[in-house]
Amino acid sequence: MSGKIKSQKYEESQSLKAITGDKDCPAFSFQYIVNNTDYSLNSAKSNESLKCSLLQSLHNYSKTPWDNFNGDKKRTGVEIVGLTSLRKLKVALPKTNFYNNVKNVTIFRVSNKARIVGWRYKAICYVLWIDWDFSSYDHGA
Repeated sequence: MSGKIKSQKYEESQSLKAITGDKDCPAFSFQYIVNNTDYSLNSAKSNESLKCSLLQSLHNYSKTPWDNFNGDKKRTGVEIVGLTSLRKLKVALPKTNFYNNVKNVTIFRVSNKARIVGWRYKAICYVLWIDWDFSSYDHGA
């Protein structure tokens, strides 16, 4: 039985507009994650349980509007910090145009042991590194 395949018609979608506001949910990109293996997805510091927590956290955060992260970091698990205020930073960001724009980072709690550190541009959060064991900077007391 042979037949002609009908061409599909695609409607323009309102959801394809550029996302820019705080009412939008974050989209995560690993395009600019550092090459340092201690703070990447291939780190020996991570294990399957932490990687599952990371995936679940990204899933949950991607369903929460950016403006919900303002305020109580204990409630949301998210805080915005000036990059220069991270004490004893052990992650060297490459000297490129992309990284030169990074002034503030957004830190997402993955678990009691791990954090995702990223840079927000519009609704996209570019993951810069993953702090699997609180060793990328001095987290304080």
